[in-house]
Amino acid sequence: MHISANGYSGSRTQLKSGAPDGASSIYNDTIATTGKGLLDLGFNASNYSLFDVDEWGTVSILDRTLIEAEAIEVTEEVAIGKQATITVDAIANKTVSKITIADKEVAFTQAGNKITFSADATATLDSGVDLEMIITADVKYRASITVYKEIASKEDYEKMMVGVVTGSGSSAIRAIDGYYVQTANIDLGDKIYYYPYLSNAAGTAISVQFRGVYDGQGYTITGGKTSGIFGCVAGTIKNVVLVNTQISAVSGADRGGAVCNTLQGGGVLDNVYVIGATVIATCDRAEAFLVGQTYTANTTIKNCLVVDTGSSKTDNVTALIGHYGDGVLTNTYAITANGYNAVWSTQVNVDKYNSCIATDYNAFTTACGQNISEFKLLTTESNGNVTVGGIVVYTAQA
Repeated sequence: MHISANGYSGSRTQLKSGAPDGASSIYNDTIATTGKGLLDLGFNASNYSLFDVDEWGTVSILDRTLIEAEAIEVTEEVAIGKQATITVDAIANKTVSKITIADKEVAFTQAGNKITFSADATATLDSGVDLEMIITADVKYRASITVYKEIASKEDYEKMMVGVVTGSGSSAIRAIDGYYVQTANIDLGDKIYYYPYLSNAAGTAISVQFRGVYDGQGYTITGGKTSGIFGCVAGTIKNVVLVNTQISAVSGADRGGAVCNTLQGGGVLDNVYVIGATVIATCDRAEAFLVGQTYTANTTIKNCLVVDTGSSKTDNVTALIGHYGDGVLTNTYAITANGYNAVWSTQVNVDKYNSCIATDYNAFTTACGQNISEFKLLTTESNGNVTVGGIVVYTAQA
């Protein structure tokens, strides 16, 4: 193949007698006027040892760039259905002809180095979504952005938890993917939200698995009777404050925890706070105020805090993790004076984790020391009280 804008033909060879009409033009399909045109012809740089293609699609040979696809850094998060404005100095003196999000064209306006656009309801909900700004066929800029859905009400929460059913029978799961950001306090009242740990063969109970990202931004979710507000979690739950959650495991095969009944492979809890949770129904499996069970080694619980508001100790209930299968548990504490263990399991040294139990707030701050700075949602008010999401967890002495 050849790149030239000077009108060269693909071949000058005299055609043999009997060649089809127009055969000389066949070879002109190997001519491209630009590097981008080369790709449009089906050129695959990976088949040529001297060519290099970076993650943004820039094609070069021996350090000479043929196609420019410059990567830029954008930290903007874009809510579905709402406008966002980003500043890109590289386009200040250029005119953007098209913008795509995850290869889908979106409407936009440009004012110098500022681009205003929105993502529609069909956009991919995720971090690291490709945003591409095209200047010309050969000049484009790419960035990774976060596209998320706002969760601002009980109805938004319920719609999110519907998920998409995959599989069938006992192998079925109701999968919840995507990126979600809470933008207001939510009250679930006394409504029951039952998310089973296991699906049954009849399909009348389907395991709910949250595999995306949920950022609570420090807002509260109050109430709800549940085996876990987020079902089974194989994604990331962060900056969430749960208040007065009522935990109920329905059957002997279930687990129960305020945040989730099970933290599965890849699941992460970070800066999650559970205040005043109670267990209203127990079964023959251990339950906990934070997580019903951790299932695999590839799980992480960090910088989480449970504040027990005085409920009496309940059999088969622990403060942090009901059944500790495995995984990372770090800088996570429960404030309780009611005799709860931190975890329950026949497979681990339970006493090792009981250092995570503090009888009051002062004992908690002593135990975590400098790591208290990792509890990003703890706020010390002007009167000395300490709050999380506006809920007082420590009252300063007069």
